[in-house]
Amino acid sequence: MKGENLDNVQTLLSRLIESLPADAEALIKWVVEVRRKEEGEPSLSKEEKERLFLKENVLQQVRDTRLFAIVYDQQYANNSCCNCSSSSEEDSLTRIAAAVCCQGAAMLSGNLASRNGFCCKETCLKCVQENGDGLKTVISASVVSEGNEQGVDMLLPMSSPGSSLCNSNLKKDAVKYPSSADVLTVLLLALHPNTWLGIKDEKLKAELQTLVSIDNLPDDLKREVCSQNQSLLVCIPLLRSIIFSW
Repeated sequence: MKGENLDNVQTLLSRLIESLPADAEALIKWVVEVRRKEEGEPSLSKEEKERLFLKENVLQQVRDTRLFAIVYDQQYANNSCCNCSSSSEEDSLTRIAAAVCCQGAAMLSGNLASRNGFCCKETCLKCVQENGDGLKTVISASVVSEGNEQGVDMLLPMSSPGSSLCNSNLKKDAVKYPSSADVLTVLLLALHPNTWLGIKDEKLKAELQTLVSIDNLPDDLKREVCSQNQSLLVCIPLLRSIIFSW
């Protein structure tokens, strides 16, 4: 970060993103809800809808920050294949859903200690029409362990209440479910303010500090960032060593 060629926020964030460890996204933990698969068409209870609404609200608040717009542009704007980002995120979602559903199945069966013995046989995305709340997305999975198969549902938050993966116009916009750009945005917001003190250019430092400040964030997002900040405490020395090695 002490480099002389860092003349704008876009360049700085691009350098930071390139310097992060391959598993940096694992530092931010998204909490999703998993339940036993219902008979017939899936539906949501009042409590499930309330919890899902809160997650969607936080996700949308992340998307509304200027920091997210810059991070998203750095990841996707220069992609030579217009469908690559959508395809990559969909593949990532499938992998995440499989892993989450296996963990959920292990927990629901009271066998969390041996969750590595659970294998996701298949996943299926379904859209649930909720009266007055638009379409909600549920990923149903069949999980197998020791020859026994059980069905689990994963409730998927979307960035815009009322939008859904069922929307045929999805690929024309940014992905609606939590993506790597969301994770990196929350990671940057959760870093300690002192992380950026090594920037030589005072104007650039002030601009970046404004971008990552949580002072004016909506309450729900601020609480989420603060909770993530606690989990990052043990990782800050590693991240700062990467940042200040430039």
